[in-house]
Amino acid sequence: MRNKHTVQIAFAGVSAGITLLFIWLANVVSVMSLTFYALSAVALMLPLCKKYYVAAVFAYIAAGLLSFFIVGNIFKVLPFVIFIGPFVVTSITMSLKNVKPYMEIPVKILFINAVLAVLYFALGVVLFSVDSYLYNLLNIKNLHYAWIAVIATMVLLFADAIMLRIFAVMQKTMDRVIKN
Repeated sequence: MRNKHTVQIAFAGVSAGITLLFIWLANVVSVMSLTFYALSAVALMLPLCKKYYVAAVFAYIAAGLLSFFIVGNIFKVLPFVIFIGPFVVTSITMSLKNVKPYMEIPVKILFINAVLAVLYFALGVVLFSVDSYLYNLLNIKNLHYAWIAVIATMVLLFADAIMLRIFAVMQKTMDRVIKN
């Protein structure tokens, strides 16, 4: 019989390793950074498929800390550390715990806008470091913060809905492949 804690540690380690790989790739292949950040979120969902909440938190912490050392540029890692990691763990945990939508959606909106405000006002960046061509094309620096917040909130809530659908498929597949 397998030890449950050993399985949880293994899930956390595999999840942290794959997440770290995608964070590193997001910084090496900057053209596809949003794709690799999304894949890092998917990798962080692995322990949550088996409802290993603590393992998911440990995977997030390990991937976040190791990415600071491996990537080297703190600002390139901030999207994962400040937003993606905590948002994935919180959103899926609320979904698995059957939190009512009238509680879940306002919490997500508050979290998204708190992160956006910290990144925008404290660090002077939008959620992700957009390449200079797109930054100039969209004229983001002249956009009022309220517009950025409204548009980003809608886009990120839509991305969250897609993420929850992906998680549902992952969870069914993991239940079929790995028995308890």
